[in-house]
Amino acid sequence: YKKSRRGKTYYVTMSDLSPDPLSFITKLVQIIKTKKIDYIILDYLQRLENWTPRGYNEITYLNIMQSSLANLALGLYDNPPVVYISLVQLKKEAVERLGKVSMKDTESGKKKIGRINIADGAKVSSIERDSFIILGLYCDDDLKIQKQMAYQELKARYGNPVSKSQFTYYDPEYCYLGDVENLDSEVYSTQEANQIMEEAFSDL
Repeated sequence: YKKSRRGKTYYVTMSDLSPDPLSFITKLVQIIKTKKIDYIILDYLQRLENWTPRGYNEITYLNIMQSSLANLALGLYDNPPVVYISLVQLKKEAVERLGKVSMKDTESGKKKIGRINIADGAKVSSIERDSFIILGLYCDDDLKIQKQMAYQELKARYGNPVSKSQFTYYDPEYCYLGDVENLDSEVYSTQEANQIMEEAFSDL
């Protein structure tokens, strides 16, 4: 398991890349091919704003970079397709709106979370056009104590999005170890799984 199923994670900082959109993508294509990358996670998109080259408007630059990365995910730069996940900040007014609506329902005792709109991504309007799936995520102090978070599906290209906020645990109650596809794996509690993983990767 340690040799055949373990993947590798690579961290690339902005200093390793060029702020020019074409040079940026060219370098990423090279990394994808040489390192056989399957997933790219950008944390977070608006940080590129501080990297805006001369001659570019900051908002225009963010949208160009977002669209370029979306095309990269589709394999349009002579590269193998990859899964591209971008974390995007919400607008300040959206965060305030969520905080005001987040309260206990006096009748049911269930927590209420305000709605996130698809246009709440700060300064990046191209997200709606370029994304296959858009999820709005929210977590406040009350939810953190319960190890919960709220999510809202804002866009699903191949189906109808679930616009109502849903709650889930970010610390799973159980997990599979083994061949999940055939569902012949044993089920472990989170604590048991953590112990197994620690023993398996104790040499790291």
